[in-house]
Amino acid sequence: MSGTSPIEVFETASGMNPTSLKIVLTVIFVAGVLLAYAWAVNSGFKGFTLGNGTIWSFLILVLKGLALLICLILFFIY
Repeated sequence: MSGTSPIEVFETASGMNPTSLKIVLTVIFVAGVLLAYAWAVNSGFKGFTLGNGTIWSFLILVLKGLALLICLILFFIY
């Protein structure tokens, strides 16, 4: 067994620092959420935007959806 960690192996195999990969994926995720918000307010789910149509009401809608999804996954797994 060699003394390398999985992080070192990933960095050697991909040539990318894991921290920079996390930052890039976070930026992509935030951009995707903002695009989903813009789509939902302008042309998409106008009926589903709660409250006054701000980003916070959209975030609450997304969090409620995630909570429901987590409950369903936990119900069928356990």
